[in-house]
Amino acid sequence: ALPISESHPPSPSMASCTIAYVFTLCLATIARGDTSPLAFAEEASYDSCFLQASVSLHTAEETPLPPRWSATALLPSSFLFQRQASLIAATGQSAAPSCFADSSCAEVAPTLAWLYAVVSIGIGPLALVFATVLSPLNSKPSAERLATERNAPADRTAYLDLWRVICVAVMVASHAGAEFDLYTEYNMLGGQQWVLPIIMLVSGLCFCKSSLPVIHYSARLLAYFSLGSLFNWAAGIVTHTKWWVQITTRGLTFQMFFVLGLGGTALVAAPLKALLISRASAETRSSAKLSLQSFGYALIFCAFFLAHQFSPWPVGSAELQMVRLLMESSGTLLLAALAFDTLPATKQDLIGWLLLGWIYATRIAMAEPRPGHEIHLGELFIFAVFVQKVPLRGSVPIGLTIAQTWPLSVFLCGAMLHPGLKARLDLDPPDSPGGRLRHYAIEVLAVVAFTTIPTVGPARTLPLPDFVRRNMTWANNWALFAYCSHYAIYRLMLGPHWWGEESTSGGLAIVMGSALVFAAVDWARGSPSAGNQAPWQPAVTAKA
Repeated sequence: ALPISESHPPSPSMASCTIAYVFTLCLATIARGDTSPLAFAEEASYDSCFLQASVSLHTAEETPLPPRWSATALLPSSFLFQRQASLIAATGQSAAPSCFADSSCAEVAPTLAWLYAVVSIGIGPLALVFATVLSPLNSKPSAERLATERNAPADRTAYLDLWRVICVAVMVASHAGAEFDLYTEYNMLGGQQWVLPIIMLVSGLCFCKSSLPVIHYSARLLAYFSLGSLFNWAAGIVTHTKWWVQITTRGLTFQMFFVLGLGGTALVAAPLKALLISRASAETRSSAKLSLQSFGYALIFCAFFLAHQFSPWPVGSAELQMVRLLMESSGTLLLAALAFDTLPATKQDLIGWLLLGWIYATRIAMAEPRPGHEIHLGELFIFAVFVQKVPLRGSVPIGLTIAQTWPLSVFLCGAMLHPGLKARLDLDPPDSPGGRLRHYAIEVLAVVAFTTIPTVGPARTLPLPDFVRRNMTWANNWALFAYCSHYAIYRLMLGPHWWGEESTSGGLAIVMGSALVFAAVDWARGSPSAGNQAPWQPAVTAKA
């Protein structure tokens, strides 16, 4: 469940975010003071952006609110938008949210809200300790391997590092207020179709390349989650913000739910990664037996399939959509594992295309508003894990063609964009299949280009300059800092009543300008990436 836009709270989604998200969500729901199952579903599924407007308009109509609804509850989305539209038409009142200024909000944080904050801030360090105790990395081979990885930044894949930094910078800028979010809402440069998909592809490829055990990988992500939560909470304390209001979004967690999504995705993709590694050679694939991964994913898929077929929920309900999305995403895992088990080695490079077709065919066939977008991102993570070990068939000629004809690709993508349309089509896809095909065609091209062009090699493409490659270590450290701290910096700049309408150019300048500090520190200490040279001097050695 990922708060990708400040106008949309997190939703239970991303096929992967099962354990960590549900646990955190339970605490959030309890912190609201309502522990009913319906409240849990609403906290998970319903958009709260226009909550206060809906409550105030409902009151203006002089109709009593249902007893279980209060100024801090979440209204069902169907009621929300229908009532909002009709009441605005009837009363002409504005729909600006004002939860932080609502006098009905509690003046003191409830005990369970403090519990939520403590768990969010403390779960990362505890996870690191837990991982170290269960799977120590102090053995000689592990220690030597990790030391080698840390001390060899020249071996980093600069291509992935650069795109990670670019995508994080775009996300950080889009959170600086409504003025900057307009770039996302108007889909400038097609950002809706490549920013988040590429960051998920980068994450999946890096996860598959990493030799770190999955328990340590997940614990590290939880540590980042706790660090960002600590920054957000501290900024709320300093500015006297009611951080316990909308605690899972602008109150406390906000952008850090994305990190939980990555951790959950890594957990469900770990068995697939293990399968790909264990049967990478032809010798180990002589047996035609199905793996445990195929059986496990098949059981999960069948469970969701039966739940969908015999669902008590009506067609079009949020509950039925959730079951369908989880069925489709588990089908992605099953398809990858089962095809890898059964197809001969000479045909395994077709599986990636099969996965890509499945992922986008399900999105084009049916419009899947949130949480469909988050689950879609999780499926792209799984796709990246697979193609890292089993590249796509024809990836070299396809990547070479895209690289050599990139002006044509850019022109086609620009022609398929919707000019002047202010809408988050990535979060709420078009109603018509043709509209969805037009939207996702750009994303498919971006995904294929991103995964195939690197297989061509630098000799026949445009290699990154030595200057860029050598500075990727500090740039990635800055990107991590910027992502974890940018919302807290914006809060400090704009104060406790900031709801995202105001913009902070100063806060964005501080976040972006902090990159100079990381560059200066990297140069001053003579990091392995730059030796004793300044960042702008040519590199002595460089790898593609």
